[in-house]
Amino acid sequence: MPMMDLMTFEDPCLLQMMDSEKDDKQEQLQTLYFCLKYAGNTSKVGQKLFLQRNSVLYRMEKIQPSANQNLEDWEEDMRLMLSFAFLIYLGMMKFV
Repeated sequence: MPMMDLMTFEDPCLLQMMDSEKDDKQEQLQTLYFCLKYAGNTSKVGQKLFLQRNSVLYRMEKIQPSANQNLEDWEEDMRLMLSFAFLIYLGMMKFV
């Protein structure tokens, strides 16, 4: 499937986060990805990112407004995870 076809499935909020000029955008994207991957288990996310649980919670509080999504809704979580999967597949994003 051509790259542009996959990009049409990308979540607009995720693309907006990627295009932002914030210095911490990579850590925000990484935190969001692992929070989705581990279903919000902040202890597991903290272990993966070498952070304390409270640091993960703080990052998620910062991400929530910019993601403009309800991260407790499984449909939105699934859409974001698919977007991350496409970006990783296309080589536009890389995580540990």
